[in-house]
Amino acid sequence: MDDEPRALGVIENFARKIDFMDLVGTFRDPLDAVGFLHQNKVRLIFLDINMPELSGVEFVKSLSNPPLIIFTTAYSEYALESYEYETLDYLLKPIAFPRFLTAVQKAVKRLSVNQKTESENNDQLILKSAGSIHRIIPSEILYLEVQGNYLKIITVKESITIKSGLQEFLDKYKRSDLIRTHRSFAVNKQRVDKIKYNRIYIENQELTIGRNYREVVKKYFNS
Repeated sequence: MDDEPRALGVIENFARKIDFMDLVGTFRDPLDAVGFLHQNKVRLIFLDINMPELSGVEFVKSLSNPPLIIFTTAYSEYALESYEYETLDYLLKPIAFPRFLTAVQKAVKRLSVNQKTESENNDQLILKSAGSIHRIIPSEILYLEVQGNYLKIITVKESITIKSGLQEFLDKYKRSDLIRTHRSFAVNKQRVDKIKYNRIYIENQELTIGRNYREVVKKYFNS
């Protein structure tokens, strides 16, 4: 985004030269850009830091979850201020293509790291308990147990108590391997040792199967 047509044209021309970039829009009006960002997923913005009415810094402040930002400007004195907002890079006009390409490659590297981190986090449950944050690998959960207004999560390594209802937890995380077997219990299907009569056994723990859940349990374990 840039209020100068010539500078905007340079960015657009450079972006079209890079085959792994997908230019989705250019804007001279910050309000138009804000509206576009609310309706579209954008991972990188080239943003002029010195614009009338709404500066680049003010624009970034207005975004609740901004994408990666590369500031552009003809004034080097703005560089220090721009880095206060976790700016990925800072390009001084007139921008040469090799410098532009370096900034883009830096963005690709950052996005790759972010994607890897997001993928790793998706394989974990991030739970808060008594002011602490716990990272739980779902496959290590043995079973869940209701304790009043709290939920006890028993894993192969530890037990964690969080403020949650059982169904609330199941609805939030939508884990197909967690099966509700009682109004007070849900078990990890992969961790069940055996089922005998109306009992489920997991790691030497005996859990009751509720009357209203017997058909559901039978369906899961006979499938």
